[in-house]
Amino acid sequence: MYICLIGPHGVGKTTLGKALCREAGAVYREELGRVLRDEALAQDPDATALRFDADFDHRVIEGDLQRDLTPWPERCVLETWHPGNFGYAWVRSPEVATRFEALARSRARALSARGLVVQPLTARREVLRARLGEPGGTEDERLDFFGLVANEGVRVARAWGLRVLPAIDTSDDAAEVIARRIVKQAAPQLVQH
Repeated sequence: MYICLIGPHGVGKTTLGKALCREAGAVYREELGRVLRDEALAQDPDATALRFDADFDHRVIEGDLQRDLTPWPERCVLETWHPGNFGYAWVRSPEVATRFEALARSRARALSARGLVVQPLTARREVLRARLGEPGGTEDERLDFFGLVANEGVRVARAWGLRVLPAIDTSDDAAEVIARRIVKQAAPQLVQH
């Protein structure tokens, strides 16, 4: 079982991903782009997600392709991963997306054959606004940008033929409640009776 979480910043991917791991006995793979963005921001406060930077998108995609070569656990929750990375790349750096798409798509399809599902996450705009911690631009510019990227990530997942579950709104329910719902949809055999 492999679950890839896609959604805008502030939707709760990290919190939900860790709750999913507890619920399903899975390993968590954090969003590489977030780690690299934090490093970039520490060196340059203007290196925000809204800045179109093909080199950054290249490093994220190449880094996740490298991580793909490490052994996969039997159960894994992936935060953003290839569909989400390509959501960013198609918006910010189409030349990077074009260069790497065939390889990333083949890796995602291979994992799909082993049970990968993509779980889109949404939240009401006022909830995302309250949770937004990413710098750059105005709040509305950030919310619009991250919403666009999340939608593009879902589009990529569907275009690649991956199994995309119905979107779940994270605005009101606790992460543990949502995690149980996702496991029930994604891997019913893991639901504890």
